[in-house]
Amino acid sequence: MVSVGPAFAALDAAWTTGVAAMARAGARIVVDEVFLGGAASQQRWRAALDGLDVLWVGVRCDAAVASAREAARGDRAAGMAAAQAEAVHSGVTYDVEVDTSRTDAVGCARIVLGHLPGCDRLPARTVERGSPMPKLHTYTTEVTWTGNRGTGTSDYRSYGRDHDVAADGRPTIPGSSDPAFRGDPARWNPEQLLLASISQCHLLWYLHLCAVNGVVVTSYVDNPVGTMAETPEGGHFTSAVLHPRIEVASEGMVEKALALHADAHRACFIASSVNFPVRHEPVVTAAG
Repeated sequence: MVSVGPAFAALDAAWTTGVAAMARAGARIVVDEVFLGGAASQQRWRAALDGLDVLWVGVRCDAAVASAREAARGDRAAGMAAAQAEAVHSGVTYDVEVDTSRTDAVGCARIVLGHLPGCDRLPARTVERGSPMPKLHTYTTEVTWTGNRGTGTSDYRSYGRDHDVAADGRPTIPGSSDPAFRGDPARWNPEQLLLASISQCHLLWYLHLCAVNGVVVTSYVDNPVGTMAETPEGGHFTSAVLHPRIEVASEGMVEKALALHADAHRACFIASSVNFPVRHEPVVTAAG
């Protein structure tokens, strides 16, 4: 339990005012704050930063993971991490959230940078000085619009959103937009294809890691869910959650099979390339 007195409150108010003054003078500032008072703590900052362009980032962590990190540090009061894991977010609103128990520091940074106008995102993989250059792979597709109803794009309702996605030697994928945007519900939309690519990449890395770690997978079905926020400027995905259901050959493989999902997530090319959090909530059972 953390409690503060009037002297700390006065110092905190002076510090908040000083940070706001630096921002108004043109400094680009990152503030790392723990909202012990929940929404009331955020409101004090909102008042101090009124009129400034602020990106509110919520940094979350599972209570169990936070407790383990607390114990590993050895310089924290035991139990504080678990007590604060949810309390500091109570009533607080964010523009973007990251989860450090599911995404590494570089991945979290990419997510935040993706919401800052004018900032380039970090590369999917950082390269240390002296390390060999990464091997590059190039992919090509052909996307052909097939929705011309005779008058082209003469107005918003005059054309179809249908298109074909093709690549050499592969079946054509019939595409359209989400039905919410006048698309054909019988055809694949880009949002579904994005979600499917994340799920596919995780699946393929996971099967590889199981194969080289002695885990025999006999069945794998995923029902991923993606969430997209529509805004006046367009929109963006805010999260994707994978829900793989896996069957392994024996009970003794279940624990390892669960643990390998974290490794698959870290290795996944697609999850490492997007600017929103990708989480996994697997269920593993033994055959028979």
